Parts: sequence; C-alpha cells; structure tokens
Amino acid sequence: MRLRNKFLGILRSAKLLVMLAIFIAGLIALVVISERAEVRSINGLAHIVDGDSIRIDGKSIRLVGIDAPELKQQCLLNGNNWSCGDAAKDALVDKVGKNRVACVTEGRDKYRRHLAKCTVKGEDLSHWMVISGWAVSYGDYELAEAYAKQREIGIWQSDFELPENWRKHAGVSEPGFDLLGLIQNLVSW
Repeated sequence: MRLRNKFLGILRSAKLLVMLAIFIAGLIALVVISERAEVRSINGLAHIVDGDSIRIDGKSIRLVGIDAPELKQQCLLNGNNWSCGDAAKDALVDKVGKNRVACVTEGRDKYRRHLAKCTVKGEDLSHWMVISGWAVSYGDYELAEAYAKQREIGIWQSDFELPENWRKHAGVSEPGFDLLGLIQNLVSW
C-alpha cells in the first residue's frame, strides 16, 4: 500500500509538471501571437523622453539605428562639463516641435519599447539626429555620422564617451528588467 501511495504521489507530481510546462508554453505562444498581431505604425504628437526615445499615446518608442547621450551624461566642451544629453534631447524637441510624428515599428527591444523609424514631415528623425551631431550611429547612419564628426557639430564639438560605454561606466542601465521581454528574447523569431 505504501509503494502504491508513493507511486501515486510521483504520478501527481509528474502531472503537475506537465500542466506547468503546458501553461508556460501557452504564455510564450500568447506573447508571440500578440507581438505579431501588434500595430505596425504609431502616429501622433510625441513627448520627447531623451535624444533617442519618444512616447506617443503612452507607447514608448526607441528611435532605431542610433544612440544619443543619456540625460545625465556630461561631455567636455572647451574644458568645461556640458550636459550633452540634455542638449541632444533639446535638439529633438526643437526638431519635432508641435508636429505629428509617424513611426513604423520594427519590433521591440529587450525593455519592450517599440523600435521604430520615425519621421516628421517625411524626414527620418534618426538620420537627422545623427547628421546634426546629436547621436551616434548604430550601423544605419555611418555616412551621416562621418559628416557630423568632420564638421564637429553637436556632440562632436566636444570630448565625449560613447553613450553605450558611458552607461556601463556610470552603472546606468536603460529601463528595468521585464520578464515578458525576456520570454520574447528567448523565443526570438
């Protein structure tokens, strides 16, 4: 009788593990389906978060292909500290103004922000930020970056650390950990 009860206990535990595995697989499938069914364009008036992030109708959007200095990041201009992160944000605020922003999403980053190419009056904001010297290229805008660097405009007029490196050295990360984002990255389609 004891052996039978032990066997039934193991069987119940195995059933519980199978049910848990099915539940987790269902959650992953839900994430994949909802992500693929997601709206691919976001349009409207934008709130500028920083030099490479905006918010439209409560949706967080990261401008794809660029990296701008962080808001707290300081650069060295003529021997003095300069709030180049604030300057990059201000440049984007001035560029967008009160115009509507049109974004086409390309997925999400690990922080669940929409990655998007966004335009104002048909002009690519990522390209504008790089060619104006307020952001560095993440592979898409090398020629624009070379142009800004050669002319020493925007952040290129100063001594600065690449935003990615500054975040590592300053112990600053972008928005916090998200389990849903982790599941998405594991599924990676």
